[in-house]
Amino acid sequence: MIEQLFQEYRKMAMHPDSPPIQLRECRTAFWSGAIAMFTLVTGLNDDEDIAVREMDQLYAEIKAYVASLR
Repeated sequence: MIEQLFQEYRKMAMHPDSPPIQLRECRTAFWSGAIAMFTLVTGLNDDEDIAVREMDQLYAEIKAYVASLR
């Protein structure tokens, strides 16, 4: 699933003639982000109320990052 998402990202965001080093570095960064997110989500607190707050914090951080791109 993650590799498929990377390939979609590659089509949308990378020039088709990107050099191999750029492809490798972007793929490494993409996978690192996926691993970090998986680790974060799977490590959520067992207490449902705390887990919901953690997910809310995560969503707020993602929204703030997206807004900073504009």
